[in-house]
Amino acid sequence: MKALNLKNISWSLIISAMMCMVAFASCSDDEKEDVNITFPELKEETHVVGDEIEISFNAPVDWQLTSKAAWCKFVNGDFEDATTSGKAGDQTVTAKILGDGQDYINDNTTEIVLKMGDKEQVIYKITRSKKAFSGLTIKSVPEAEGEEAVEYSAENPIVVKGCDIDTNRDEYLVIETNIEDANLTVGIKEGDNPDWIKIEKDNNTYKLAFNKDKKDLDPKYSFGTDKGGKIIFSVMTSDNSIIGTAEIPVAYEGLKEGVLVSSPAYPNLRISQDGKKIISTDANNKSTVYQDKIETEIITRDDEFEIVTFEQVGSFMVFPGMEPVYQADGFIFGEDAVTDWVDVKTNGTKCTITFEPYVFSYNYDNRGVVVMAFPKKEYEKIKNDLEKNIIVDDYINPRYQSYVLGAPVQTEDVVMSFTTCIAMDGELFPIANMIGEDCTTKYDGEEIEGAGTDNIYTSNIFSMLFSTSEDGKVYYEIKNGVDGMILENDEFDGFSAGLTNKAGKDYIVLSTANAETLPLQQGKQIKVKSSNGEVLALLIINIGENPF
Repeated sequence: MKALNLKNISWSLIISAMMCMVAFASCSDDEKEDVNITFPELKEETHVVGDEIEISFNAPVDWQLTSKAAWCKFVNGDFEDATTSGKAGDQTVTAKILGDGQDYINDNTTEIVLKMGDKEQVIYKITRSKKAFSGLTIKSVPEAEGEEAVEYSAENPIVVKGCDIDTNRDEYLVIETNIEDANLTVGIKEGDNPDWIKIEKDNNTYKLAFNKDKKDLDPKYSFGTDKGGKIIFSVMTSDNSIIGTAEIPVAYEGLKEGVLVSSPAYPNLRISQDGKKIISTDANNKSTVYQDKIETEIITRDDEFEIVTFEQVGSFMVFPGMEPVYQADGFIFGEDAVTDWVDVKTNGTKCTITFEPYVFSYNYDNRGVVVMAFPKKEYEKIKNDLEKNIIVDDYINPRYQSYVLGAPVQTEDVVMSFTTCIAMDGELFPIANMIGEDCTTKYDGEEIEGAGTDNIYTSNIFSMLFSTSEDGKVYYEIKNGVDGMILENDEFDGFSAGLTNKAGKDYIVLSTANAETLPLQQGKQIKVKSSNGEVLALLIINIGENPF
């Protein structure tokens, strides 16, 4: 091996090489110290769980990203890490917002720090929104089979059911609330519902009813959400902290659908031949007399109703001790129905009924009409075939009975009259005068001033009738009387007059203390009046000398 001969190497060459090496080393160090590190501009964003954030930057040197919260991590393939790092170059890193530690009360904040070389800086400030409740539903509870639940929202308001006429009974709309998170509850805070709504809560169900104590609102009138307001349902945590609300508009449907009441009602109506006298008889056989017209007030939803009239044909049934009762044998609708003699006029909720006079023929001694009022909605359902819907098995459909305002029947005038009777063998028997006629006959004399009626009768009797009658009294059976009759009579000489009832019949009874000394007298008047003061008949008593 040949030894290196330093003598042959130029010292100047060695020195030049060493200077180059020093210069190269100095250049590398300066190059590293002069790298320009620029951090991205700080961003502040708000996100919800599940959001992903793309973070882009240029790193001239090795870098590292760090999240300061466990709920914000960097996506690394199938993994999620709180830190991630890499080499110099253009970078895009995905950060994901997780649900760790999230609650319903507070928002959370964190920072993402970027480190490049020996420098670091916050490049993201992230706010994670507090947990939002979900799955809240507010629905009606079906009451009938086949009925579907209605889900309520800001666009689909709650419509509170109409109440009934009966103020002691409420009509409820039942709704229920449900929410996905079993740790949450739903409630209505005091004052968070309109005061016209009465609310009863039972677990997650609510009964909503019209508050009848709300005096400035009439329960028969409907109103919309502009007047109805809204109910605020609050979602609460276990410590009753409110984390959210749902505001549902509310409206009121008005009086219960299908309800209609007329006040007063006229169950049985008999109309005089001239149409001026109207007798209404109730279920207790009590009669009330009206003059010229009858009026009734209609109570129904929003005051909306339709009048329906149709003809009824039939005859009167007579029962002992009772007013004759009209028995309908059939009904006629449409153009063939004779109803024009009944005039029904409405003014708002007030209904007035008047009647035309009639001259009866030999074949027809009465005519009848049924007057009904239907709630508007109910009428719309049946208007295309009234007869089929109203008449069922030859009778008025029980469903619509309450809609009958009256069933007037016009007959030939039946006036009060009298038959003279005396007591024999414990019973009352009619007696006749000397020619076989009733002792009491229709008056046909001159007009009597102050009579108050043209229905006047004269009774010509003898004092001996009192002694002939086994109880010493003379009776006048009152035909076609009415309840509540009263007598108004002259001052009599030796006898008195009163009213009595025997075997279901009304009588005027004349009594005397001594028939043998009863003086003769002429023109003694007895007026029979109704309870409202109308003179129904005038009976003139003449006591003449005994024939033998």
